[in-house]
Amino acid sequence: MNSVREYLNLLPTQGYSGTLPRLGRIAGIRPFPTRKMDMVDALEKYYSNEANIVGILNKISPYEKELLEERIRSAGPLDEDEIKEIIEKHKVKLPQSRNSFFKLHDDYSATRFVELFDEYSAARLLFISGTTIPEILLAILRKHVKPFDIKYTALEKISDTEGIIGEIALREGFKDDFVRLLRLINTTKLTTTKGSSMLTKTAALKIDNILGTRELVAMEEGKIEDIKNFKQTTRIFGMYALLITGRIISEKDGAIVLTSQVDNFLRLKPVEMCSTLLKAYIDSAFIYELDRIREIKIKTRYHPVFKKCRETILKHLRRCPVDKWVKIEELLKNINKTDRYFLVNLVGEITSYSEYDSYYYGRQEGWHEIEGRFIEVVLLEYLNTMGIIDAAVCSDFHSSDYGDRVTEYLSLKYFKLTPMGAYVIGAVDKYVPVREEEDAGFVVQPNYDIVVAEGRLKQVHNLFFDRFAEKVADDVASIYKLTFKSIVNALDNGITAGEIIEYLTKHSSNPLPDNVQKTLDEWDRESKRIRIRKVTIIETDDKYLMEELKSSKSIRNYINKELSYAAEIDEKNSMKAKREIEKKNRFCIIE
Repeated sequence: MNSVREYLNLLPTQGYSGTLPRLGRIAGIRPFPTRKMDMVDALEKYYSNEANIVGILNKISPYEKELLEERIRSAGPLDEDEIKEIIEKHKVKLPQSRNSFFKLHDDYSATRFVELFDEYSAARLLFISGTTIPEILLAILRKHVKPFDIKYTALEKISDTEGIIGEIALREGFKDDFVRLLRLINTTKLTTTKGSSMLTKTAALKIDNILGTRELVAMEEGKIEDIKNFKQTTRIFGMYALLITGRIISEKDGAIVLTSQVDNFLRLKPVEMCSTLLKAYIDSAFIYELDRIREIKIKTRYHPVFKKCRETILKHLRRCPVDKWVKIEELLKNINKTDRYFLVNLVGEITSYSEYDSYYYGRQEGWHEIEGRFIEVVLLEYLNTMGIIDAAVCSDFHSSDYGDRVTEYLSLKYFKLTPMGAYVIGAVDKYVPVREEEDAGFVVQPNYDIVVAEGRLKQVHNLFFDRFAEKVADDVASIYKLTFKSIVNALDNGITAGEIIEYLTKHSSNPLPDNVQKTLDEWDRESKRIRIRKVTIIETDDKYLMEELKSSKSIRNYINKELSYAAEIDEKNSMKAKREIEKKNRFCIIE
């Protein structure tokens, strides 16, 4: 409705509350008309004076004033926790008749907010729509109520450590674990479950074993070995999802493989890698945070890309102090007050699953149980994984309808916006990166050893040599050896001897030793001499008949190449034949 009069026309003239005469009495209009049209005219005149509306704030009790001001500056109706906090603060005891209305509605707001005010309170003049305050009046009041003050308490250290089971502070070091994961994928087969692109539990355990910062799990699972499936991990799941959505890895034939983008990705500095992953995450349609709230089961009307939701959370994160601990409750409160509907505006109606009835009913969970947990997933599973925030986590739990099933999960208690994270999300303009060692390249020795020293591109070089070369050592310096077998491995992985020569020549800190160069050139030539490939041939019983066919111009038009040195083998024995050829110290490729 566009006018106060439209609301007034809908109100009755008789009844206990919410009637035109009751509003006239509270407004102090004397004498008050008896005809409805005259009643509406009198009240419309009262509401047309903005001073009368604003003056209501000075005519009510401190309790009612705070309740009303919180509603005015809020992005939507107050939820149960907010109302309870104000009631307890002012030590108000509601009459039993009004207390009975204090319950949650499907949209997680108090259904009868008006009943929290005294029946003759001036505040009741604002509820001309029945149980809520119309936007027409809220717009006037907002001009005279101080906006919600967004503030954070910056903590140097966490004093309340009760319940905290660990801190995860990756920062620029997040890159090291991503590199370790990519090297593992490069050398080990990490399988996915059937009919899904999700990794198996075995794959998750292999990943955790190579991480510099190990996975934290909720107390119910105890150790990562006790998880039931990959989805019960947090940071490992986040790393995997980010690499998939960033197209750095992909799923192929039931296993995870590297894509062609991996080399460029590994060359990025930590802050560049963080920015790249964050951009991919914000735009991701693959990542669906609501599915990561494991303790509840809900359905939404729409299944959108959560770009706007992620951007809303980053907007609030930019206002947080840098490199100081902040309680997650403060962030949730600020988002609740100013962007309460950031999720519902995208997904529409939310319904909740009842395990007892095996049916979806209207929303049963409050804002903190869905929106609050959505924010936790964004921070803990993704932003922490990218080094944007540090996290102090605890184990929390959720009971099913009748308490017959308890789900424990990692919950965020405190977070700290890192200097790199503040720069990447646009909270600050300057950032002094942690100094990385200069790239020292690698040294190719006359004994065919390749020594990869510490440096910015060490992991890039390691990733290349891991694909085929024999690893001799992997410590401060990685040492690989070039052998006949390593070239065989390279050919099996689609890397030619020529590509190896090119890589060594481009990145080696010293010229290739003459003997190594000579051997590699020879291997390059030899690797092209024997091939196993599928062909379609014309075959005859004797050479004279073949010569006759080849002499025909019409037939010769269809002959691409004459084979002088070829032998037929069964296709299923191709690999066996290849290995036998290699035992003769001959290279063989299968095309």
